[in-house]
Amino acid sequence: MTTIKNTSIALLLTILLLGCGGGGSGGDSAGDPSQGASSSSGGVDTQAPVAPASVKSEGSTATSVTLSWKETSDNRGVAAYVIYRNGQQIGETSSLQLSFVDRNLQPATTYNYQIKARDAAGNVSDASIEVQALTQPSTTTKDTTAPTAPTNLAATNVSNSTVTLRWTPSTDNVGVVLYEVTRNGVLVASFSAGLNAFTNLNLLPGTAYSFAVRARDAAGNLSPLSAAISVSTLGSSGSSSSTSSSSSSGAGSSSSSSSSSSSSSSSSSSSSSSSSSGGVVGTPLTAPKASRFLAQASFGPKMSDISALTGSSAESWLNQQFAKPQSLHVPTIDSLLKARLADADTTNDRSYQDDFMQAFWTNAAKGDDQLRLRVAFALSQIFVISFDSGLDDSVRGVAAYYDMLGRNAFGNFRTLLEDVSLSPMMGVYLSHIRNLKEDPKTGRMPDENYAREIMQLFSIGLHQLNPDGTLVLSGGKPVETYTNEDITGLAKVFTGWSYGGADKSDNRFYDNSTVRDPNSRIIPMQGYPKFHSISEKSFLDVTIPAQTTATPEADLKLALDTIFKHPNVGPFIGKQLIQRLVTSNPSPAYVSRVSAAFANNGAGVRGDMKAVIRAVLLDPEARDANGALAQTATYGKIREPVLRLASWMRAFEAKSTSGVFRIGNTDNAAYQLGQSPMRSPSVFNYYRPGYVAPGSKSGTAGLFVPELQITHETSVAGYLNFMQGVVANGTGQNANDKAVASYTAELALANSPADLVARINLLLCNGAMRPANVQTIVDAVTAIKIPASPTSAVDSAKRNRVLLAVFLTLASQDYIVQK
Repeated sequence: MTTIKNTSIALLLTILLLGCGGGGSGGDSAGDPSQGASSSSGGVDTQAPVAPASVKSEGSTATSVTLSWKETSDNRGVAAYVIYRNGQQIGETSSLQLSFVDRNLQPATTYNYQIKARDAAGNVSDASIEVQALTQPSTTTKDTTAPTAPTNLAATNVSNSTVTLRWTPSTDNVGVVLYEVTRNGVLVASFSAGLNAFTNLNLLPGTAYSFAVRARDAAGNLSPLSAAISVSTLGSSGSSSSTSSSSSSGAGSSSSSSSSSSSSSSSSSSSSSSSSSGGVVGTPLTAPKASRFLAQASFGPKMSDISALTGSSAESWLNQQFAKPQSLHVPTIDSLLKARLADADTTNDRSYQDDFMQAFWTNAAKGDDQLRLRVAFALSQIFVISFDSGLDDSVRGVAAYYDMLGRNAFGNFRTLLEDVSLSPMMGVYLSHIRNLKEDPKTGRMPDENYAREIMQLFSIGLHQLNPDGTLVLSGGKPVETYTNEDITGLAKVFTGWSYGGADKSDNRFYDNSTVRDPNSRIIPMQGYPKFHSISEKSFLDVTIPAQTTATPEADLKLALDTIFKHPNVGPFIGKQLIQRLVTSNPSPAYVSRVSAAFANNGAGVRGDMKAVIRAVLLDPEARDANGALAQTATYGKIREPVLRLASWMRAFEAKSTSGVFRIGNTDNAAYQLGQSPMRSPSVFNYYRPGYVAPGSKSGTAGLFVPELQITHETSVAGYLNFMQGVVANGTGQNANDKAVASYTAELALANSPADLVARINLLLCNGAMRPANVQTIVDAVTAIKIPASPTSAVDSAKRNRVLLAVFLTLASQDYIVQK
């Protein structure tokens, strides 16, 4: 069996990498300022230079781009500047050379550049802002005409930390290709033309800033600056202002003034911010940003996906995904069951949980509708059912439930809520199937389990919320959303429901096998008037009067309509989707924008899941245009174990002989993932959305870290041991159905450890692994020497280099904490 050489070294490095500081909500040391490196006089220099500023494209030809930047600083002096194109290192200059010409490029092609500074001790700065450049078309006519200056610059959506700028586009004799935004005279952003807006994040509250904009054409001709505009972020007064002044370059005489909304949580500001902020949304993505987006919106990027998305936009990808047909799970169960029933072993006559796991892992790794699959997985952790509690033999039903979540992922939340409520699997799991009406003679009361959880977990939560997800307080205390009386009244609505079928007989209600519909576990439950309560039902300020004839369908409709219209639903569900896809601790403004999209999709429709997904994934905080949020301690989320394995499978395009992956149960925390899909230990999922880790730095800071609820000494060691075997040998229950990676592309880079690690960094960490960790892995890989011969030894050494690089990346905090 192939193993990773120097295992003890690998595990030691793993421990070191996991213990490193860095941003994120994951580890307790994440983002702790005390972990930052500093250099004392003398001794080892551990302080990195400041990131280069004012990086810009000075112009381009059909085959070259000229870059320039300002000299940066370091405690002991900068030794060199390193240039990156599309996330890959392409050159280096001395500390005195503040420009670089990138040659041998393709005509009419967009390239993205960043610069890093390195000192003599090898400390590397953070990357500069990203600059986009477009080479000229192949032509013999040289363009020397500059674009006109942008006009009508104005500020909107001003908050205490963000400003959105808008302007009238420039004109050019050939065409504008870039806009550049300056703040206080310093270039802070550069992005593709066609977008006439930019959102500047992470500003200081109560502070005045001066903004201006200029345009570039393909030949590198630069327009004059627009008229500058002065904008003050919100401070304690809760007000802001913006005024324009004549640009020092003398460009134009137009002026503008704008009074922005002081509420970042208003639906109008949230709509514009999430849909049309040019500098955040709509910008053609670079390879690292494409990888990061796919990590949030799918089960993980493949290199082909990154390449296809690079130069395109997140919105375009979402629209394509919304149109893709659904990858289903029930057909796999049916196919396996059919084959099993045809087998001579007639005792082997039912489906197994492993059948569902096969369908799940195969679709997660290979499904084309990645967005739907990823959102369905997120929904399965909100609307929880589990094989672990009463559904162990209902494999086909659980698969149908999961397919129902996928079907509704792009539908309307009201439909989703009804389909969840009428699922026989939910009925069994939360005991409202065959729920009998009250009986005063015996004292029997309706089962209240589902009535409680549909409010507590599936829709409105325990406490009233503002649109931004913060608690509504009365006398300094949270206001409860519902009472025990609401649960009692709502429980009566969920009486008289049982398995669907051709009639509503007592036998069918009690699921007598002689009348059981063969699809009873996958079709919706139906109402049985005989067993449905006709007494008064009061809940959430709504009363259904006592009836003479039971009307289970009408009662359910009114109940679900009432819950659906509750103002808590948008922030309660929206925040959880943000947590599952983007970050564990979204700002109130972020939650407010998603909540506003839930309340109104822009066409007056409430609960449009496509609008909610767009708002979650296209929000300025999700896209983090300048990368500033990713550097903070409160941003990001721990990548849960199921996602870690899935992203490995996709990143390295794992294959099996059979074409499917029969992986099975991965619950065991000591030697597996400590998590399996649809096997949550309770209705509260593997972890609570509001979990705060006790006795930790994140807990002291009051941060939510849901995934830490299943992260402990045993699970960390179990994950590392499990993934070491997976990286080398694949995973699965038999040879034909194992997910195995060939690492063909990675083996081709084995002779160049830096290039090998750069590729893996892009695939697994969206190119954002901290330089110190990159260097640690490069050094470890380099330590595996490649002999001159024989061929078998050469191939073995190359493979071990690849395995070590992949494993150490999977073990690093830069991977475990998704930024």
